[in-house]
Amino acid sequence: MAEGLRVVRGPDWNLGNEDRGEGHVGTVVKDNGDQTYDVYWDMGGKSTCRVGKGGKFDLRILDNAPVGVKHLSQRCEGCQKNTIIGVLWRCASCNDANLCTPCYYLDKHDLSHPFQRIDKPHGSSVPVPKRSNSVKMKALGIFPGAKVVRGPNWDFGTQDGGSGKKGKVEDLRGFGSDVGGRNAVRVRWETSGEANVYRVGCRGKVDLQCVEEAPGGSYYREHLPVVGTINKIQLLAMNAKNVFSS
Repeated sequence: MAEGLRVVRGPDWNLGNEDRGEGHVGTVVKDNGDQTYDVYWDMGGKSTCRVGKGGKFDLRILDNAPVGVKHLSQRCEGCQKNTIIGVLWRCASCNDANLCTPCYYLDKHDLSHPFQRIDKPHGSSVPVPKRSNSVKMKALGIFPGAKVVRGPNWDFGTQDGGSGKKGKVEDLRGFGSDVGGRNAVRVRWETSGEANVYRVGCRGKVDLQCVEEAPGGSYYREHLPVVGTINKIQLLAMNAKNVFSS
């Protein structure tokens, strides 16, 4: 399922500043069935992005935890949680050294060690460059500290105090017991002082729009999976395997 993926611009991006600039985050809200996805950007606006159409790929996946990806019984060496949600990052130099996405981008473990990216449970591993030699970008959008107003899928009456009223994001979380993780935020509204939880990716819904962005940590651009294509390194590995097995 693509709806709910948190994404940033990819290698073939040609839509100018529809995303408000590199590093700004959006949410896939619709698979159009023609190798394009509709994306709502945290800062507002919607783009139709190519995910293979014409051989072009406009998006990278920043986080697939919102769509329910979960690696059970895999402990993160950084935060010590026993289940890794989203991509699992495995050290290629050490035995049984795994990181969750937040810990990977917080530079836990040895930066000079090569890692492998595992996008889904039982999926194949994709080698990625060493973090010590990689370009690091800042993610920007609906993250703790951001100011927000009601967004495209708002369905909560006047909880916000009315259209255009601002609130401040307090934390990033899962949307209750629903599918996925890191697909909702808690917002405290300026008018009432009350706080509620709203969807940012849960089942492809986006209840908020950002008016003042906040940093959501960093990411290594070239380490992210490209939406709609098999990673070139993975493809080369598959081809090599076929050659040696023939």
